Amino acid sequence: MKHYFLSELKKYRHRFLFSTLILGVAIQLLWVAWAMNNFLSDHSPKLFFGVFEYNIATLNSLILPVLFAVLAGRITDLESKENTYRLLLIRIEPKVLYRLKTCTMLIFSTLIALLQILFISIYEKVMNNSILYPHWEIWHFLNVFLVTSALALFNLFFCMKFENHLLALIVGLFFGFIGFLSTLFPPIVSRLFLFTYYHELSVVVPHYSNKDLTFTYRAFPILPSIIIIGACILFYIIGIREFCKREF
Repeated sequence: MKHYFLSELKKYRHRFLFSTLILGVAIQLLWVAWAMNNFLSDHSPKLFFGVFEYNIATLNSLILPVLFAVLAGRITDLESKENTYRLLLIRIEPKVLYRLKTCTMLIFSTLIALLQILFISIYEKVMNNSILYPHWEIWHFLNVFLVTSALALFNLFFCMKFENHLLALIVGLFFGFIGFLSTLFPPIVSRLFLFTYYHELSVVVPHYSNKDLTFTYRAFPILPSIIIIGACILFYIIGIREFCKREF
């Protein structure tokens, strides 16, 4: 399995996957930093972590569905365009190949979460603010990793199922648009969409009263976490079954 995984990674050397991921995260976090500077110039520094978490959750809902549609397309388009699945499957079982792609997507999910934590920590020190929520790194990592993994597995299934990866990009753009508007939906509606769970799993809850913005902190939500983990398992099972049944 290790040999197969290293061979899989070698195929990505000239496909700029990590550059694409880093560029997407950089655009997202620079946008957040710009918004933070404008907001904190007129508000208390005590709102620092609440505003940061809320803005990042919103931009995760907007950008990550598109970014992971692109990444899933990039790691599968070589086999799809050149029709090399049949050649690959002479030496490797379909379920092993699908697991290799799954591991790659989960690595991307992990990197996204770690890069965001690193950026928040650096920005906190540069702005000389303190994060009041204890062990926030753990909860932020779980939030981003779990929801992004569900998106990653959905996009992987979509790209392994359909040869036309433009469909996956269109779906990602649609999800991003809905994700950006998701905070305007009633909770019972927003919870039907995976990408809204960046807010559902956040430990930060915003409150508006008399044009004043405040934040309260809560324990990491258990039920939304179970739903997201269930979604990850479901997408993986459906994806690997569909791929193994596919005729090449």
